[in-house]
Amino acid sequence: VKQVIGGRPLQIHTHCNSGLAPYVVLQAVEAGVDVVHTATSTLANGVSHSPTERVVRNLRRRGYNVPLDLDGVSEVAERLAYIAEKEGKPVGTPNEYDEFHFQHQCPGGMVSNLAYQLETMGLKHRLEDILEEAWHVREDLGYPIVVSPFAQYIVTQAVLNVMGRDKGHERYDTVPDEVRLYVRGGYGEIAGPIDPNLYDKITRGAEPIKERPGALVPPALERIRKTRGPFASDDDLLLAAFYDQTQYQALKDAGPIKTEYPIMETPLLTLVKELGNRPGVRSFQLRSV
Repeated sequence: VKQVIGGRPLQIHTHCNSGLAPYVVLQAVEAGVDVVHTATSTLANGVSHSPTERVVRNLRRRGYNVPLDLDGVSEVAERLAYIAEKEGKPVGTPNEYDEFHFQHQCPGGMVSNLAYQLETMGLKHRLEDILEEAWHVREDLGYPIVVSPFAQYIVTQAVLNVMGRDKGHERYDTVPDEVRLYVRGGYGEIAGPIDPNLYDKITRGAEPIKERPGALVPPALERIRKTRGPFASDDDLLLAAFYDQTQYQALKDAGPIKTEYPIMETPLLTLVKELGNRPGVRSFQLRSV
């Protein structure tokens, strides 16, 4: 890879789902990777990235010069931990190695989003059942690569199969249009074989798509320019291509991301404020460790 990309930096982006990411990034650096994607410890581990602090220390132990101020990173981690506690949000914890991950192969962000959505529906206890079904769905569909949008299609079909089974239905009684289009070849040639009976059930007798799928998609940018323009920039045009008018307008109205926060949200000043509200406290001592 390094020979092909020339002077461009080679990066590795991996998640901690399987519990192996902190070790994998070290081996990747040994193999010549230039940039490692990490996350501050409060937001690391789980289905996130490897913790910045630990990766830096491990690389330094192996003799690498990593010009990063860990004191600054620790300050960020402390602030985020405070916000997490205040908002009742979890912080990242390391995952144990789980062979199951290499069967369902669902991306970390998707697993966390799925867990959250199931929790809001009171179905968090079904997460493992759905991931188990996702493994079989991927098998059934000819092993599509587990990246967007196919990862979403696999998990959506898995949810429908599991929920349908609870109601006495058979697997694939309900199939999203996107899965049906994929099976017909609407996203290109399928990687592996699909059982003919399952193909017929999913497609409902529709003929497979033999021509180049892109030829079936009408040009959209000119249509969007005419129906929703004019646009101040190509960025606005792309936003309109991805979002309907309500969502697009909400993004425009929101303006630039806010980076100023109330001063009383810092842990130290919040402590002082809380102590000031307690008349029984006459003095206190604060130590820096």
